[in-house]
Amino acid sequence: MIRFKSTSQALSLKGKIPDIAIVRMTQLEGTDKLYDPDAHGYLIIIEEGDDIEAIPEAGEGGLLTFLDDEDPEYVSHSIEDGQRIYELVMAINNEKTIAIIVSKSVPIDDRVRQLLEAKSQLNM
Repeated sequence: MIRFKSTSQALSLKGKIPDIAIVRMTQLEGTDKLYDPDAHGYLIIIEEGDDIEAIPEAGEGGLLTFLDDEDPEYVSHSIEDGQRIYELVMAINNEKTIAIIVSKSVPIDDRVRQLLEAKSQLNM
């Protein structure tokens, strides 16, 4: 699991992470030099072998929280190199959002996968 808190951090892994992660981190950071990851949020990339319950930002059960308690603010997907990449966005408060990115090829709980597939819309 990788937590991105800067565009430069995301760019340093270009080619190893989904391109959408770099795009979203760039958008989140902006250009006004006011970005503060603790106040405004950041990105999390789920990798193979990660424990999706160990994401405290999502709630006590990690991504499983969305199965019982609440829906994410936004779920979408994009296609990169023929692979579906999911993006799940949570609003922590009025200023802070956390975006979680996971490739369809990464094994995760089937119930979470079904949630992503059911709620996801294709990014254009």
